[in-house]
Parts: sequence; structure tokens; C-alpha cells
Amino acid sequence: MFKLRNAVVPTAVGLALGTLTVSAGLAASGSTARGGRVRVYEVYGSLAPNAPGSDVITGAITDVGSDTQNVAPKINEITLGNGSFEIDTSKLTPVPLVWEQGPSECSFHTGFTGDVTIVPSSGTGSYAGITGSVYVIVHTVGTAPLASTGCDENPNDALGGLSWVKGSGSVSFH
Repeated sequence: MFKLRNAVVPTAVGLALGTLTVSAGLAASGSTARGGRVRVYEVYGSLAPNAPGSDVITGAITDVGSDTQNVAPKINEITLGNGSFEIDTSKLTPVPLVWEQGPSECSFHTGFTGDVTIVPSSGTGSYAGITGSVYVIVHTVGTAPLASTGCDENPNDALGGLSWVKGSGSVSFH
């Protein structure tokens, strides 16, 4: 079977992954609020296991940055303009991998869903003391060669693809 685990959860997923990066912008925005509802958007333009995700966070806070996958098992680092923090992607549940065979190549789609939480005491800069969680949906799509026996499900042979994340949740600062 074609294993995309490292490609899809770079959050972690995260991709999961960069879903909590929204909270980082709170202090940066000059807001006096100390948390609230956030929305997270993230895109990985590659299926490479170490490709960073690009994050945009809106809602109670606003910031942009990147998601570095697997800095530790099931842990991603979110680096924003005003600090960083780590997220735990261990509660993400895989979505079944589905293959579709075309006349000259194959396509696939898969993903993850679940809660991503901020690792306690991992915040730096404006994000020191941040806590919270975000429910995310991770989508991954791509193409692969067509072999004589059907779709080439070797992950090293993927022709290309991308992942995107959308989530919402709450953060606070202590």
C-alpha cells in the first residue's frame, strides 16, 4: 500500500499540524485579548517528508509562518513572526487512502482528522505560556505512475501532490 504518513503529517500532518499557529499572532497584533477562537490554514506544496508547511492564522490572533514536521515523534514546530511553539499531532486519525486509475497514470487522496494540541511550555517570544487545541482536517492528493499491474503505490515514485489543512479551535495565554 502507498504510505503517505510522513508526507501528510509533516503536521501533521500537521500538520496538522500548523493549526495552532493562529494563536501566535495574538501578542503580535497588539490586541489586549489573551486568547479566543482561532482558524488555521496550512498548505504543503510538496509530498516530501521534510517540506515545511506555510501557515496563515486568523481569528482571535493573526500571524503567518511555517510548520516544521516531526522535530520529535508526532511533534511539529510552528515558527511564526513573533515566536514559536510545538504541537502534538498524535491524536490525528488517518482517512483511508483511495486510488483512482486513469488511462496513463493514477491519482490518490487521503488525509487525517483530529485534535492538535499545543505542547505545554513550548512557547517562545510572544507565545510563551500558550495553550490550546485545534480540530483539523488534513487533505492530501497526488499522482503516481501507472504500472503494468495497476497503480504504482511506491511512495518514492509519486509524481507530485500537495496537502492542505483547515482547522478551528481555541487558544489562551497563561
